[in-house]
Amino acid sequence: MDNIKHQGVAPFSGNSTYQVFRNVQHYGATGNGQTDDTAAINAAIADGSNCPPGGACQSTTTTPALIYFPAGTYIVSAPIIDYYYTSLVGNPNCLPIIKATNAFTAADAWVIDGDKVDFTRPKTVSEANLPSSTERMV
Repeated sequence: MDNIKHQGVAPFSGNSTYQVFRNVQHYGATGNGQTDDTAAINAAIADGSNCPPGGACQSTTTTPALIYFPAGTYIVSAPIIDYYYTSLVGNPNCLPIIKATNAFTAADAWVIDGDKVDFTRPKTVSEANLPSSTERMV
């Protein structure tokens, strides 16, 4: 997955250049086990305005995203904020590691925080079933 050309599109996004597949290393993450990759990972997730927490997307699936983590150890010092209909996926042949620093506090309850989506309003069936996912990571 690291080197193949990704040609998928989100046909109903209204943006012909919307990028569904995003490699965190293309956003500056190193995965070298020493550099803080938090900002780069969150930038990859946020790129393209794909329904951020508190956004007005109203459970749309027109802007999905697949955030790919190549093999490596990704250091994070704050939560990774997962967006609605965004999947975080690691290399299946060599699982990436997401490692939190001691900068995390009790307020930072999760390394990957998918709880920022507003679940207080009524939900559609698809929204209640799969707002986001995380696969093949340590």
